[in-house]
Amino acid sequence: MILYPNAKLNLGLQIVRKREDGFHELRTLFVPYFGLKDILEVLPAKELKMYRYGLAYDGKAMDNICIKAYHALEEDFAIPPVEIHLYKKIPVGAGLGGGSADGSFTLIALNEIYKLGLSKEQLCKYAAKIGSDCPFFIYNQPMMASGRGEILTQYDFPMEDYKFEVINPKIHITTAEAYSKIIPRERLKSMVAGGEDISSLTDCPIDKLDTSLEEILSLEPSSWRELLINDFEPSTFERHPKLAEIKSDLYSKGAIYASLSGSGSAMFGMFKR
Repeated sequence: MILYPNAKLNLGLQIVRKREDGFHELRTLFVPYFGLKDILEVLPAKELKMYRYGLAYDGKAMDNICIKAYHALEEDFAIPPVEIHLYKKIPVGAGLGGGSADGSFTLIALNEIYKLGLSKEQLCKYAAKIGSDCPFFIYNQPMMASGRGEILTQYDFPMEDYKFEVINPKIHITTAEAYSKIIPRERLKSMVAGGEDISSLTDCPIDKLDTSLEEILSLEPSSWRELLINDFEPSTFERHPKLAEIKSDLYSKGAIYASLSGSGSAMFGMFKR
């Protein structure tokens, strides 16, 4: 079976607080981006094997998320081994969710090949075991996300009204690096209450730190530039000024909205069709 795992973009990304389990509570709107796709082939085999092609990245092939997806299902189902071929076209460490897509599409393929009969809701439970963003790719449609990104609610976003341009600056940003510099919104509010100046720490207007994404997204897109914030941008732009330049360039080209995707480093512009 051959599938084409696609990328994703984040419209707004609010980091609310750090949880007791070490993860961060977030709010974001995931939308699929079909302009970048990997190629995934899953075949029944005598032995579990993984082959990678295309863009190079660190790590052993048998530690790949596709293998983790196989083992997640193997724990509950007596599925035979498979041979997985993955051609990487989605940049790694760019905030486009390529790895998460690969893992989720592997679950979808295994469900079909071995006729497991799992519903999307059931597949999402397995997807959440292998990565926080993975459940989104089971649905692969606009979804409001909370928790670690695994709590999803369908959201009516008119994808057909817009086109997206994605810029890959070829800067690798690990998730750990991105989160190490983040200051959650609950902490920012405490700092404001204590009289501290947070203007250099967030792009969000101080009086809007509690404003929900749904409320912001319900406004005209022309207002999103000031309100629909990706909380990773201030610290990421400070370390990589080139990204701020790309964002400015996208607006100069007529983008209605431009932002970092996920924890970066890919930038995207949203244009009216």
